[in-house]
Amino acid sequence: MSSSISMNGPIGPSASPRPPVGKLARVDAYAAMQIENLYLKVQNLAVREFLETVLEHQDIRIVLATPIREDGQTRRLLVEAVQPVAEQLQMEAYDCTGQVDAVYVATILLAVDYWMYPFLMGKYDTPFALKRMVDPALLELQKADVKSADAIRACMSWTKYDEEPSWMDWLISRVLRLMGFLKLADF
Repeated sequence: MSSSISMNGPIGPSASPRPPVGKLARVDAYAAMQIENLYLKVQNLAVREFLETVLEHQDIRIVLATPIREDGQTRRLLVEAVQPVAEQLQMEAYDCTGQVDAVYVATILLAVDYWMYPFLMGKYDTPFALKRMVDPALLELQKADVKSADAIRACMSWTKYDEEPSWMDWLISRVLRLMGFLKLADF
């Protein structure tokens, strides 16, 4: 598989996400459509239902709907920047693990987790805020598909290191490389 990613539009330190005006800003129709398109890429029904449930949380939608601005203009939404990265990891995961949908979902969750604190400052001051939001849906996924639930936990570092599958080193290196490509740490 090719490891190159084509992205639409510039992204980098000068193209930074900005939190929506007001902490409880509504997600507009375009953003809602982009967010709902995320789960259409998931083939595994149990994982798709998990992602649908997670994406219903208003604060997660606010983070994903955050505009990325460059030169004072909105270029795209954070969801539009994260989706191609998640799709790239999903494609590359075919070579390494059977948990391609879990890798896709975990990539989206990693981006949300990274941006949740800066965008919703004061509301979520703990490092495990996303985990608490996702846990009820993850428990339901556990009942339906143990391997996918375990893979998502491992991808999110919500497991003990000795419980992580052997492909986790590969995944962690890929996520870090692709997140670096997005320059998420520089925003």
